Amino acid sequence: MEGKKRKTMNTTTTTSLKLKLQTYSKYRLTVQAFYNQTLSPESHKVIFTPYEDTKIGPPIVSLAGCGNCIHINMSLPEADRSSGVSSIQEFFAATFRIHFFLRGENKVVDYYETRNKSYTINYLNSGMEYCVQVHTKISLNKNTEPSSWKCIFTSTVESRRDSVVLGAVAALVILVAGGLMTFHVLSLLHWIHL
Repeated sequence: MEGKKRKTMNTTTTTSLKLKLQTYSKYRLTVQAFYNQTLSPESHKVIFTPYEDTKIGPPIVSLAGCGNCIHINMSLPEADRSSGVSSIQEFFAATFRIHFFLRGENKVVDYYETRNKSYTINYLNSGMEYCVQVHTKISLNKNTEPSSWKCIFTSTVESRRDSVVLGAVAALVILVAGGLMTFHVLSLLHWIHL
């Protein structure tokens, strides 16, 4: 830790170690190996400030087509429970930057920026495939990873099938009723002439 004495961690045989660090402190980290009573030279120093240098994984993204729009749900990975951070997005005041393109054009059409965990891109072509990628934007930590590209078709606008079915049933009922009435009238006429 900056301004403090050097602290040696416990010996371990693993290749990774979990450290509990103060969020806003600056650390100089080195590694030294010990094998068969021989001590290696220290590695190069790595300067690490958790608030600025922690890598933030890609956002988790789900898409849903909605006629001529795409509804996007986004969230950041959960923070380690021992960090004391309940929400990475709230802790870093993170925003989401949404990039998208129409499949086949392979050129990013536009991007939107939001702090909300859900966003709807409107006024798209129905029945077309669009691809979306979400970036996390944090002003004091540039170590963020974007989501992978996800593609989805906008929904085709469905016709009102129930009204079509209802109309067809009504027409059929009218035809059957008309046919029965005609048959009944003809039967009556035939009976009267006898």
